[in-house]
Parts: sequence; C-alpha cells; structure tokens
Amino acid sequence: MYDLKAEIAELVRARIRQALEVGGTKAAAADLLGLGSYQTLSNWMSRYGVADITPARRELVRERFKIQRAECFEVARSSEPTEPNI
Repeated sequence: MYDLKAEIAELVRARIRQALEVGGTKAAAADLLGLGSYQTLSNWMSRYGVADITPARRELVRERFKIQRAECFEVARSSEPTEPNI
C-alpha cells in the first residue's frame, strides 16, 4: 500500500537538508524555506528527525560565504565611479 505521509515526510527532510546546505545557518535555511524563524525550522527538524549540519561542515560553509562576500566587495570596489580629471 502506498504511504503518502511517509513520502511527504521524506520530501520535507530532503528540503530541510538542502536548505541547510545552501543557507549554511538555520536562520538562512528558514528564510529559504519560507519559515518565520530559525526556531520554527528547529521545531520542524525535531519533528522530521533531521540532524543539524556538523560544526566542521558549518565552518566550511561560512568560509565559502566569506570568500563569495569578499569577491562581491572586490567587484563593487572595482566598478565604483572615479572622479574625472579636469
């Protein structure tokens, strides 16, 4: 017999894991999922048995974010208008 509840639960678990991977933090993941806060996401994680990302993985995501942010600022600085030479 087809178990729709189990399939929905697995889909929810997969989306939570994906949002944590992409967002890097519970707050960012909650935002990606359209949840009100990281506390709400924590409740969903408990309900569906999803473990938080490991501290090592979290640090890797933060480092990746820092690099992307630095690159963004570098592009912004290089494209700032300069004073015309008169």
